[in-house]
Amino acid sequence: MPKPKTPEHLQRCEAAAATLLGAKKKLGHADVLKCFRLIKGADWPTQMRPNVAPTANGEVNGMVLGLSPNRQGGCSIAQASQQCPALTKVVTRWIKDTLPDAAFRYGSIQVNYNYQAKRHVDGNNIGPSYIRSLGDHTGGELWTADAFVEAVDEDTGEKFVKGGGGPTVLGCSDGWKLFNGNAEHYTKPYTGTRISFIAFSHNAYNKLSTRVASKLKA
Repeated sequence: MPKPKTPEHLQRCEAAAATLLGAKKKLGHADVLKCFRLIKGADWPTQMRPNVAPTANGEVNGMVLGLSPNRQGGCSIAQASQQCPALTKVVTRWIKDTLPDAAFRYGSIQVNYNYQAKRHVDGNNIGPSYIRSLGDHTGGELWTADAFVEAVDEDTGEKFVKGGGGPTVLGCSDGWKLFNGNAEHYTKPYTGTRISFIAFSHNAYNKLSTRVASKLKA
């Protein structure tokens, strides 16, 4: 299958990402914003996501990097990652450099641009997800119906997280926040420009072919 043609605005994004990778430095929030700000509002890719869209037509501005659901009930490499491999590497390196939990594993990154997600549940998500919002905005916290709480395994003494924390508001503009995508959640009102990143795993992650898994790892 031929590689999807990359729109001009994503080409600019990809070129900036390639320059950042060439610098071989630790990546921060400003580096990621520098890339995504090259996509002007009207040029942002759109997705049909009626479960989160605040408007009646079900369309939102955003893209998924990494794994994306396919029509066969499994996952393929997302179009945005095929078009922008350097941008994908910048985002994953930034997550690696800034995520508080080094052991957290994920296969997909949802990037949302400037919309207020309505109350919903992430049906294709195994649950544990990290969210971080960037940009000049006030508000935009994540409300969740059931926050994770820390628990201790009685047999091993190891710490783990589980549901049971009840309704909570997470301020995701000041750092990565862990939440349960399988519990109801929504974006609270905000002003300004808000780009959010959600690292999660699709529930078909364990059905990947060796070829797709190898491409994703690269």
